[in-house]
Amino acid sequence: RPQHPPPPPPAQASPAERERQERERVEREHREAAAREQRAQAAREQQAAEARERAVREREREAAREREREAEKEREEIREIQREVERQKAAEENERLELLGMASSKLQVIMDDFIRRTDDEFEEHQAKQRKLEENSALIRQRVEDLEREKGKLLVIEEHLGQAEEQMRAWKAAREAKGDRPVEELVGYSDALSRQLFKCTSEDKAIEDALFALDKALANETVDCKRYLQLVAKYSKQQFFVKELANKIVAKRRQLGVF
Repeated sequence: RPQHPPPPPPAQASPAERERQERERVEREHREAAAREQRAQAAREQQAAEARERAVREREREAAREREREAEKEREEIREIQREVERQKAAEENERLELLGMASSKLQVIMDDFIRRTDDEFEEHQAKQRKLEENSALIRQRVEDLEREKGKLLVIEEHLGQAEEQMRAWKAAREAKGDRPVEELVGYSDALSRQLFKCTSEDKAIEDALFALDKALANETVDCKRYLQLVAKYSKQQFFVKELANKIVAKRRQLGVF
């Protein structure tokens, strides 16, 4: 086996060469360190991304579970509401049946009372009808009596008319002869006598006026409304005249003059 000569020893690098090689080594180490840092950063970012993804998935699962719990809670609330509605319906139905029973009993009482009152009212109406029939017969009898009385009054009125004509003729004959009026023929012993004579004359004159009003109403020469007005007016006037006359009489008695 042939013998090879040993390799020559490496040539000694110059200082510039060694500086360049040192810079290249440093740069290579810097690049390797930057590459390792980038790989570490990428690994950290990958881990952070995976962690975020896991957190998102966990939150989604938790949100899904929360939604399921909310849905279950809502379903339970709906079931509870349905049970409450059914209980209320049952209570309302029981109350309705109870009220219906009370109303039926009350209605029966009202109907019984109505029938009783109707029977009582019918009997009362029957009694009133009988009373009206009796009063109707009495009224007819009274009308007949008034008709007869009216006939008598007409006869009296005719006689009074004749007497009035005779008095007017007698008064005219006396005035024609120059005799003093009847009013002047009466003498008065005092002022009270004069006042009493005046009141008595006014009272009789009002009675004549009321009689004439009755005659006018019978002859339909005055309407009922005007008749009532005049009767009220003259009746009030006659009341005061009679009251004054009574006071004068009482005063004369007090004075001992009769």
